[in-house]
Amino acid sequence: MTKQSDDLLFHTFDGTLRSQIEELLSLGRSAGADLIEIFLEKSDNISLLAEQDDISNVSPSFGIGAGIRVFLGKKDGFVSTNDLSKPGLLFALSQAL
Repeated sequence: MTKQSDDLLFHTFDGTLRSQIEELLSLGRSAGADLIEIFLEKSDNISLLAEQDDISNVSPSFGIGAGIRVFLGKKDGFVSTNDLSKPGLLFALSQAL
């Protein structure tokens, strides 16, 4: 994995996506959308399996992604992606539009 890929997988949503999100909102409005919603999600989970008072399995997992919903008149489009790179988010926006 590249350093850029590692950064995206463990993104902290600490404001580093702000300029990309503002650009997406602007592009969506320029394309004619009445409203654009952008959802960011990061989840960390640990599942445990216990059998007869013994822990037999531990399964950590994580997820990261974005959802983009676009409204135009009485229509709406929604796309979700786990690619938070600029090209990935722009592609998701174009699909929602």
